[in-house]
Amino acid sequence: MYCLFIYESGNHAYKALRALERSGKDFEVIAIPCAISKYGCGECLKGPCDLKDMVASESINLKIPVKEIYKVSIREMKKKYERIFP
Repeated sequence: MYCLFIYESGNHAYKALRALERSGKDFEVIAIPCAISKYGCGECLKGPCDLKDMVASESINLKIPVKEIYKVSIREMKKKYERIFP
């Protein structure tokens, strides 16, 4: 299980990634899955769900707040996306 952090733009996802990497945590920028994409292609931040509060607060400090957070789980070989924020 992991979480996807959706920002206003892919540039914001990369900015958050650079800041979070300094903390030694494991994150990566990936394409937003079609199942949850509302505006076509884009990029989001992928990381551990247990760090979602840290990601949200660091993003606010960077003035690039997270728009949405999805928890991703795999059931019967299919990914299930559950929006947990807002």
